Amino acid sequence: MNTDPPGNTQESVSEPVTKPLKSRVLGGGLWLLIGNGVERGLRFARMAVLARLLAPEDFGLMGLILVATGFVEALTFTATNQAIIQHPSGRSREFLNTVFTVTIVRGLILAVIIIVTAPWIAAFFDEPKLTPMIRVVSLTLVVMGLMNPAVQVILKDLDFRRWAIYQVVSGTLSVSVTIILGLWLRNVWALVIGLIGEQMFLVCLSYLFARHRPSVRWDRSSALVLARFCRKAFAIPLIIGLMMQAPNLLLGKLADTAILGAFLLTLTLADIPTHIVTRVVATVGLPAFSSISDDLEGLFQAWQKVVTRALIVFLLAMPLVLIGARPLLMLAYGPAYAAQAPVLRVLCIYVMMRMLFMTTGPLMWAVGRPDANRAAYLVGLVVTYVSGAFLVKESGAVGMALALGAGWGSGAAVEITLCLRYFAHGRRRSDERIQSPRVGRGDRPAVRDAPSGVSSHE
Repeated sequence: MNTDPPGNTQESVSEPVTKPLKSRVLGGGLWLLIGNGVERGLRFARMAVLARLLAPEDFGLMGLILVATGFVEALTFTATNQAIIQHPSGRSREFLNTVFTVTIVRGLILAVIIIVTAPWIAAFFDEPKLTPMIRVVSLTLVVMGLMNPAVQVILKDLDFRRWAIYQVVSGTLSVSVTIILGLWLRNVWALVIGLIGEQMFLVCLSYLFARHRPSVRWDRSSALVLARFCRKAFAIPLIIGLMMQAPNLLLGKLADTAILGAFLLTLTLADIPTHIVTRVVATVGLPAFSSISDDLEGLFQAWQKVVTRALIVFLLAMPLVLIGARPLLMLAYGPAYAAQAPVLRVLCIYVMMRMLFMTTGPLMWAVGRPDANRAAYLVGLVVTYVSGAFLVKESGAVGMALALGAGWGSGAAVEITLCLRYFAHGRRRSDERIQSPRVGRGDRPAVRDAPSGVSSHE
């Protein structure tokens, strides 16, 4: 067993990149935009084809299955991927092998838990036929436990070109397989088996794109780092998971699977710009903000630019959605979904609020304030479920869209307020230091040890 401190004598699988950060961020952002755009387009094309092959109930059942597996995953989140990206020893073979061991054990334990509890989960949603499907989907956790952790070093090295290719290749393969299954099976099992196939492609490609070949080994010092990291990140992914699963839980319990399935398809259409913009910002934003965190005014201006550009994207897309909601739905999913036009229009509020929220999270992590991000998510979570419980009963899918807008909007308001307070406090402290050159212990800057990417879990 190796007990050397991480990052000191451990063998690295790659060398740190010395290319200027600005060029890496600009070039990387472009590659991520292209990669995320192509991947999102492929996934949307898959949904458009499957919407013509499967019934809305099939999508609703799949949504309920993902609630079960997603909740268990979030509850046992280990933050291993983020630890690789954030920690200095993330490139070492000892660290990566320890991560590999942890993910294998975790995947096996979670699969057993889900297999045993599947009947109770199905009973909660009054859908007995969910039991075998949930048990089959639990295999994805075992498969994902075999993922090569060294693939995260691609992001750590800011090699976004290779990461974009990885996304596009895996997305193309998974979309193709799921469509073929849909043409063949014509039921929800096409989605279930397609999900397993998607995870298998991701795992296989992770060994093709990453240089390191992991093995089941245990390094005590790396394990201690992971344990500390897990404690810091424990609550956030659970809150995010509950936030993202609100439509599945509320509509799945208070409405029926047909309404849920139609809503999820409409939400997928509305979420296209959100996924593209926020995934780029979440991946690039943390290292970019961290590099200038000592320059308060520069950081403020950079944050303003990110928020402004995200809003510009939304404002350009919003008129198209408001005016052409029915044609967009008919083009995407067929005439049967034209009735979802009011839902799509209301979801414009949700899209704008979520963009504001997700462009602010990386800033809070970069300045060592994950507690602000957690507080904002908690507020958004409470508002979403409290308002959703009432609005879904009164207005169905439209009510769910309103609840999402209210939840993400309240969360965005809290986080933006905390950001502005951070900058105001920083300016006051700067003025005090100018008046009194002597710096005491209380004037030391916050330690920036936040994990990369924790604030975008979609």
